[in-house]
This record gives sequence, structure tokens and C-alpha cells, in this order.
Amino acid sequence: MPKYPKSAAIVPAVGALALLPAGAWSAMPRKDAGYQGVSSQKAGPLNLPVALRVARNGRSISRFDIQWSAKCASPTGRRTIGGLSVTRNRKLTKRGSFSSKTTMTQPFADGTKGVFTTTLKGKFGKRTLARGTFKVAVSIRDAAGQQTDTCDSKTIKWSARD
Repeated sequence: MPKYPKSAAIVPAVGALALLPAGAWSAMPRKDAGYQGVSSQKAGPLNLPVALRVARNGRSISRFDIQWSAKCASPTGRRTIGGLSVTRNRKLTKRGSFSSKTTMTQPFADGTKGVFTTTLKGKFGKRTLARGTFKVAVSIRDAAGQQTDTCDSKTIKWSARD
């Protein structure tokens, strides 16, 4: 049996890495870095803004901000509802991804209230680039708690660079 140098076993492994699809790559972001970008939603001709901040230790997203708009279903109610959503302190996985699903209730001036459910997903594909999706679903309820309308942003794509 021929003798091979110990380093010969590394060559096939390195070659195999080159065959992985681009989506299989992931990266950790820069520590204490700010990222700016836009989403797929527009206000007129401009895409709505996105910003995120990586914690000093690099292990979490300390803040994620996104402006959004959601179309409402009822023809007699609100046409759209929008706002700025802020997500804080979401842990990064070892593959550079993060996610959040939250629900909160917000009263409106007319006596109704909105039950907002937000879903955030993101991933760093490079140290300087993050991409993901965001979605808002709102249930509008009257003073008695009956649902009177629903609003949905649909899935919003976003990207942000350092």
C-alpha cells in the first residue's frame, strides 16, 4: 500500500467545499457594527429603510428597525396601517442567523385596538451583508374585543450593509 503525506487528505475536503451551493455559506457579522439598507416595500418611488445593530460582543442583534405598511381587508375600515417596528436583543446562531416572533397590543385614538404580530428572519451571508424577511399581521378589534378588520404587510424582503 503506498504511503501518502498526511496533508494529502486535506485536498479532497477543500475541493468539496467549492462544490457547496452559495446559499450554504454563512458568516458572522462584525462586532458592534451598524448596518443600513432598504426593504422591498415602497413609499412612492423610494424603498422603505431598514437598520440593524450588532452587539459589542458580536453574539446578538441589539436592535433591528424597519418601516412597514400593511393593507387592510375591510372596505369600510382603514385602508392601510403602517409604522416603525423595533426588535431588540435577538441572539445570533453560530451560522449567523436570527429570528423573532412577537405579539403586542396597541390602543388607537378611536377606542379600537390593534393586535400586532411581527415575524422577523435574517441571516448574514457575508460579514458586511445581512438579508431576510419581515411580516406584520394586525387584527383590529373594537372596544368589546370583536375583530373588525385585518391588515397584512405580506412578506417583506430586506437587506442591509455595513
